[in-house]
Amino acid sequence: MTGIWSVGPHLAGSDRRGRRLDVLFWGVSLALWLFTLYFTSQYATNVPYADAWGYPELVTGLQPATLSVLWEQNNEHRVVWQTLFQLPLARYTAWNQYLAAFPAVLFLGAGNLCFLWHVSRTRPALPTLQRFLLLDTLSLWLFNFQQHEIFTWNEMACLGLPHLTVVLYSTRFRQFAEHGRGAISLGVLLVVSALCVGQGLALCVFTLLFSAVTLMVRGTLLDAHIALASLALLLMAAYFMNWHTLPYHPSALSGFHRPYDAALFLFALIGSPFAAKSMHAILTGIGILLLVAASLAVALWHDRGDTLWLLLVQYPLLVIAGIVLPVIMVGRVGFGLPQALASRYVPTAALFAATTLLLVFDTIPRSRPRLRTVLVAGLFCLTIPVWYVNYREAVVAEWTQRTQLNAYRDCVLAHQDGPESCDGSQVLPFKDRLDRYVKLLRDHRLSFFAQPPS
Repeated sequence: MTGIWSVGPHLAGSDRRGRRLDVLFWGVSLALWLFTLYFTSQYATNVPYADAWGYPELVTGLQPATLSVLWEQNNEHRVVWQTLFQLPLARYTAWNQYLAAFPAVLFLGAGNLCFLWHVSRTRPALPTLQRFLLLDTLSLWLFNFQQHEIFTWNEMACLGLPHLTVVLYSTRFRQFAEHGRGAISLGVLLVVSALCVGQGLALCVFTLLFSAVTLMVRGTLLDAHIALASLALLLMAAYFMNWHTLPYHPSALSGFHRPYDAALFLFALIGSPFAAKSMHAILTGIGILLLVAASLAVALWHDRGDTLWLLLVQYPLLVIAGIVLPVIMVGRVGFGLPQALASRYVPTAALFAATTLLLVFDTIPRSRPRLRTVLVAGLFCLTIPVWYVNYREAVVAEWTQRTQLNAYRDCVLAHQDGPESCDGSQVLPFKDRLDRYVKLLRDHRLSFFAQPPS
């Protein structure tokens, strides 16, 4: 494949040098992943929180685990894997919500490491300094602490899984796009992602978009392309069968009625990995989009009509994340601008920013190595203090959250006959529902009733 974004060949000597350098690089990224696991071990707690309170009837057996229960709509999602996860968690750990916080971190970390490994493998000939700065900057972006809620909230038990599937899909996609190989593995990833959360359907949308663009640019589709596109279309049709709107959610059309608010929401969403304040996130998001636009303009000048096809093949993750973020905006803009900074959306925004950096880096001509070095060195120096500030803010937020949840737990354990007297406002469900479910957990000795407070 030719084009301005084409990566260099895999040379044996470069591969050997790359493996030696990766010892240092993987030490940084693995240390960051282990640090997120340590953060989880310190701030997760065995108290159900928010959406986790939707499962007490299921885990106690009052609600049978039927196919209709697994497939039922949860807000705007079909959370099949999340619901299935509750059953072994209840059976083998007494529905321990402390342990439930770890899968998301494990999946999220695995997805980030897969992304970084792919970057390293496809760019083996980079000079030593550029390679080190690029990979470690990406590591700090992906393992940022703006997403700290995912590290500790037990309702996020399987939210890391779609992150992993999206990364795996993107790393395998180029071989499929060019040669039609790997359609089965991509099909499996389509199914897994769609059954995690609604945003997983972005892989289906991307697959259909690729097929349409390929048909326009190449004039024909491989059999594997047709088969995967058919599966994507079938999944989307099944997903929205018997779909119903939610009366307590803002209209998905609110973004069209208020385009200015929708644009600010999208900018903040894109910049959320780097800023905890709305205005800073908006400015950062605008900057990232300007970099994408500039890189696409350069590519369009060189590759003309093939630009979109090359973008889909060589940077699928940029397009996939670029589909997910506007979808989130459409569904959430009615909740107000602060919703754009919610931790659960940060991993997708971080992948978008990381792929943008790769796009800009690859667009800079190889004849200008000094310019590449200045770019990644400047970003690396800016990233370190931002990462630290986000970490300190995450510590305060999670310490406060853990303290409030544990205070409620201790109160309930001290007043088991009358948990209604305990303030559960920080646990999020409505009061009557919360009191009923707490008594249900008490009667079945689940969650924090199964063991003394730690």
